Amino acid sequence: MIPMDGTLQMEIRRDMSKLVDNSTHLKKEEQERTRIGKAAVLEALEKTMGIVTTSCKAVGISRTIFYRWKEEDEEFRRKVGEVMNLRLDFLENELLSRIQKKEPGSNTLIMYELNNRGRERGYGDDRRIDITSKGNELLAPSWVLEKQKPTKEE
Repeated sequence: MIPMDGTLQMEIRRDMSKLVDNSTHLKKEEQERTRIGKAAVLEALEKTMGIVTTSCKAVGISRTIFYRWKEEDEEFRRKVGEVMNLRLDFLENELLSRIQKKEPGSNTLIMYELNNRGRERGYGDDRRIDITSKGNELLAPSWVLEKQKPTKEE
């Protein structure tokens, strides 16, 4: 170990203190940049009606960052959910408008979206099977569910 006099120790402590201050400053800048990025992507998400890839490209972030923010930040996740609910509102209004006006054409794409994203609103097939030990639910095709029903011989 190299012997140090008091002056050298004080210089090292001062330099270490500067590093800590700079680190804190950088973290604050990063937090500010992240906050601005989240706000920008939420605005882009609203404009694109919930299309994540387009929103991320418009803001200049990756989808990975978007989903990390969504996983780690409860407030961000809630706001993303609100935007997705606006999308479902739009789709419901569009479908009802077409039905009321008796517009010709297919509503298949609207129903597909509602069936896949609007389960909380009662759309889609509620038959789910928990096939994991962690409680994660996965959808199963109806033919799988039919095979699970006991036959008359059983």
